[in-house]
Amino acid sequence: PVTLQILDAQGRVLRSYSSATPLPKPDPRLPIPAYWLRPAQHLSARAGLHRFLWDLHLQPVAGIPPHYPIAAVPHNTAPAPTSPFALPDMYTVKLTVDGKSYKQPLLLREDPRVKTPMAGLDAQFNLSLIAYHDLQQIQAAIERAQTVLHAHPNNHDVAELLGAQPGFSEGPQAMHENLISLRGTLWSMLRTLQGADVAPTQPQYAAVNHLQDLTTKLITRARTLGVE
Repeated sequence: PVTLQILDAQGRVLRSYSSATPLPKPDPRLPIPAYWLRPAQHLSARAGLHRFLWDLHLQPVAGIPPHYPIAAVPHNTAPAPTSPFALPDMYTVKLTVDGKSYKQPLLLREDPRVKTPMAGLDAQFNLSLIAYHDLQQIQAAIERAQTVLHAHPNNHDVAELLGAQPGFSEGPQAMHENLISLRGTLWSMLRTLQGADVAPTQPQYAAVNHLQDLTTKLITRARTLGVE
């Protein structure tokens, strides 16, 4: 297999592609016209010259069903990202073929139209990372809970935690009190934070802190129910 990795200045892998990764299968329940979709990229292992595009995002959160924006471009509509944009900085592209690795520097420049100071972009990225990491935790807990529920379909506690059973919670916090709904809220928060190249607001800080508390609460409850 051929692998292509994007590394930051500290050598951490931000994005990874492999020729061994199969192309996603068409969704039989796709709620939009199929001609909207951007064709999936595949890293080729064939000899020769190839072009491959990095969308400038960190590694997506695997397992989240794709959500497509209504502002469609025929044959070129990508699903909404589940990870933050990388910051303007120096990166390294690492290509590994047949056990040998080749590296090249990659400079990611800031859009010249953006006037936000770098400190503001750093703050936006760091707050987005909190929502991103919480989203990863919640998605992993969802997959574990689904496995438990598949093996024990009458486990009502796990069903309520997952959000697969109505009536788990009532009141102002009902929309946040299960794993599936919290996943949606975290994803929405991440898209809001990443919607423009601006420093985060105080209400956004407060919202992310609140969602982080909810993530900790639900992960802790999942562990008490044996969802590991």
